Amino acid sequence: MTGWSRAASVGLCCVTVSAAACAGSRPPDVRSAEVNVPTTDSGQEGADASGLVAEGDRLMGVDVVAAIERYEAARKLTPRDHALLYKLGLAYEQREQWEPMIAVLARATELAPDFASYQFRYGYALYQDEQFSEARAPFEACLEADPNLAGCEYYLGEVCLQLDDDQCALERFTAAIRLDPTRGEYYSALADVYLVHKLYAEAEQVLLAATRFLPPVKRNRESLYGVYLQLYQVAQARDDAEAMIAAAEQALEHGGEGHPEMAFVLGATHAMAKPPRKGKAARHLKSFLHRACRGREAAKLKEQCETAQSLLQVLDQPVP
Repeated sequence: MTGWSRAASVGLCCVTVSAAACAGSRPPDVRSAEVNVPTTDSGQEGADASGLVAEGDRLMGVDVVAAIERYEAARKLTPRDHALLYKLGLAYEQREQWEPMIAVLARATELAPDFASYQFRYGYALYQDEQFSEARAPFEACLEADPNLAGCEYYLGEVCLQLDDDQCALERFTAAIRLDPTRGEYYSALADVYLVHKLYAEAEQVLLAATRFLPPVKRNRESLYGVYLQLYQVAQARDDAEAMIAAAEQALEHGGEGHPEMAFVLGATHAMAKPPRKGKAARHLKSFLHRACRGREAAKLKEQCETAQSLLQVLDQPVP
């Protein structure tokens, strides 16, 4: 654990300073980066290929299959056009066709190895295809080409987790936060590593940083829901009922209608407090039963629904 503690003290430095200091100049998002480079082929074939590519570009938003057909036809005419290969890879990504995406981006990275966006997409396709060992090299190449791409750091951390290299994952997730402290999934991923190793103080520090750096706006609601759910886990490990309730209340607020199970968690936590908070427990448990335990969706939460009914009976409360 000595190595973990040392890594924690170093790795957490960036989440204890101001968000501006961590962010610096924000890097482009490699997942939406556009590549606009000239083709390497010329003459009539290049002109014909350009027309097909233009058609493919127009079709991307309405008919991805047709766009792929145009790009593939253009590829036969200009097989060394790495920008075309990249566009074709993005089209295959929309279809979640990982094998052809891997094939075309392997060629694109061979032709233009210094394009970070190509390396990122290639690694991402391998990751989605569960080729984790193979995905590591493209993400590392992505960072060699551009060390400021937080997405490459994050997915390299995910690859490290799949390869049972938690120390690497910790370092990469920390680096991702340093590069872009506005992405909630980076904090949750880093906190998860600490939670697995029962480093609750370190996990809490990361998660509290997330609550400071992520504004409570619509795009962050799901991320903040996850952060407060993890803070609930930290409080539960410490048997801190007050902190559990506070975290569950925030998770319920940010989770909204999409996470009715948090009403159950909050109600059960109130019910198991010492002494039980019967009124609050009953209110949240009844809300959960009303929202989640009726209709077709009830089967997904059958165990929680039954437990909520049992808790209401123990609390001498009517079951709706």
